[in-house]
Parts: sequence; C-alpha cells; structure tokens
Amino acid sequence: MGSFKIVFAGLMCHAKTATDMRTAVIVRDGNHQPRLWVSVTDLLDSNFNEEPSPDPDWRAFRIRSDARIHFSNLAGGPAAVLPFPDVPRVTDFIPRFVPLDEMLATQRHNWVRAYVEYSGGNFEVLSYYPQQIRFQDTKDYECRAQALVWTTDSSGDVTIHDVTNNRTLTVREDSLIGITQLDKDSNAPGDHRLYRHLSKTQVGVLDIDLGQEVCQKGIWPLPEAIVTSATVECTSSQWP
Repeated sequence: MGSFKIVFAGLMCHAKTATDMRTAVIVRDGNHQPRLWVSVTDLLDSNFNEEPSPDPDWRAFRIRSDARIHFSNLAGGPAAVLPFPDVPRVTDFIPRFVPLDEMLATQRHNWVRAYVEYSGGNFEVLSYYPQQIRFQDTKDYECRAQALVWTTDSSGDVTIHDVTNNRTLTVREDSLIGITQLDKDSNAPGDHRLYRHLSKTQVGVLDIDLGQEVCQKGIWPLPEAIVTSATVECTSSQWP
C-alpha cells in the first residue's frame, strides 16, 4: 500500500460532482498553461505530450484540450473536503454563480480546458500567497492557498488516463505529482474573473481587495521557477 499525492495550483475549481467525487475543473484561457508535473524518479511510462521543464529533476507534460483525466489503483471514498476559507468558494466572489450543466456532468464546454476526477482522499494546504485578500469590504482579509496537496492510498503503480485524448502516464505508487494552470505572464490582472465562464447565467464578479503580506509561504514542492506564475489572481476555488 502506497501514499499517492497530487499538488494542485492555479486557475481551477474543485467541484463536487458526486457524493464520492471531486473534479478539478481547469478553466480554459490562452494566458495560462495547463501542466502535469512528474519527478524523473517517479515516471515509469508516458505517451503524454512533453513540454520543456525548467528543472532537470522534473518532467512537464501538457494537459491537452478537452482532457478528462482519471486515475487507476487509487482508493475511493467520500468526496474530499477542501479547507475554507483557504480555498474560497466561487460564490464568495461570484454571488449569483450557477454551475454549468456540462461542468457537473464533466462534458465538453468551450470554457473548460480539462477535468481531473478524483475520489476520496484528504486535502491540506502546502503554501499560501503572501498577501491576504477579501472580496467584500464587510469581510475579513484571509490568507488563501497557493498550493494544495491531495493524498490518498494506492494499491500499486498509478496510471493517469486522459480518456478523451487516449493518453496514459504511469508513476510509482508513492509519487507526488503536480497539476497546475498557471500564468504565462505573471502580470496579467483579474484572472479570478474567468470563473464567470463556468456559470450557466451571466454573472458579475467582485474585485479582489489585497491586504497585507502577512501569510506564511509554507512549502512549494514543484519546480521553484514556476512559483512566480502562481499569483493570487489565479487562486483555486471550490464549489459548492
């Protein structure tokens, strides 16, 4: 029995799509790069499209358009609970948000780059953005998660299946992998507004109000070169 971990970071909504399932809904946007990160010592086999990596200890793979990613040899269980307010609810900054039918059914949509489905497991925060943020001036400033880690038991080597694009990647049972949707340009403002495209009705989006830099950074386990792209503007979210 192994312990398998996924580090999630960037512009994605962790939606509860069944009683035993969460799905990381990766927002489609041309200014972001969806990537799968695997340590060179954990990778066993792959036919995913490889991309240049800034770190020789890590391999980077492109998450292709319309990907629907599943995992083999992982334990199931009730849908994982995400920490709050560390990971804001979409309705915190889009009060009238109503999720797309396609999103809840993990079906193709023009504003969804990919779905990553996972059952059971547990979440914890690895690192925080330096600045506290809030979305309404009547609310307190809060530290928000920059990198989350999801952990579950594995019963052997884990195969990552992109069902839509007929791609597979296999890693060791005790691997830590990364799934990110981070900026190509770290100065791009207002990324959190892109979540409005996951709503079935037209909705307004509240501004991010930046507070003081008082949050403890914590651990960033993925290549250090990409951490500058993980800005608070593309904070991950959860629904409901």
